[in-house]
Amino acid sequence: MRTSTPRTRTAVAGLAAAGVVGSLGLAAAAPATASDPGESTITGSKKPGTATSTWSGSIAYPGADLADAVGATDTHTLTVKAPGKKKKAKKYFKKYSAVLDVTIAWSGVYNDLDLRVFDADGNELAVDGAFATETESVSVPLPGAGTYVVEVTSYLAEPGVSYDATATVTTSK
Repeated sequence: MRTSTPRTRTAVAGLAAAGVVGSLGLAAAAPATASDPGESTITGSKKPGTATSTWSGSIAYPGADLADAVGATDTHTLTVKAPGKKKKAKKYFKKYSAVLDVTIAWSGVYNDLDLRVFDADGNELAVDGAFATETESVSVPLPGAGTYVVEVTSYLAEPGVSYDATATVTTSK
C-alpha cells in the first residue's frame, strides 16, 4: 500500500503553475470533473442507525501519480446534516457519535484508483491508496454537520474507467 502525507486539495495544483507538468512533457488537462450526481446530502437518522448516499463517476485521463496536475480526478461534494432543525445539529452530534464511511468500487485490478476525503477547508481527513484492488474505503469520525469533498484519483488506470461510490453515516450512542 502506498502511503500518503496529509495534504490539502490545492497542494498539488501548484505543480502545474510551477511548470513541473510542462517540464515532464505533459499537457495540463481540464480541472477535476464532477461525479454523477456532483453533490449529495446525507441526513443522519433520528435514532442510532445509518443513512446512505450513492453516486458514480469516471476518470477521463490516466494518472501516473500526477493526477491532480493532469486532471485525472473526479470529485463529489457531500453534505452531512443532523435531522430536524439546523439549531439542533450541535446537540445531535454531542448525543451521538457519527462516522462517515466512503467506499468506491470499479472493475479490473489493473486499474488503480485512490480515494481521499477532505473537509470544507480542504484538509485531507482520510486516504486509501491500496494497490491491485477493485475497492478503496475510508472511515472518518464526524465531529458535526458539515461539507466534505470526496476525491477519486487515477493513480494508474486506463482512461474512461468508471466507479460506483457509497457514503454511509452511521450514528451510535
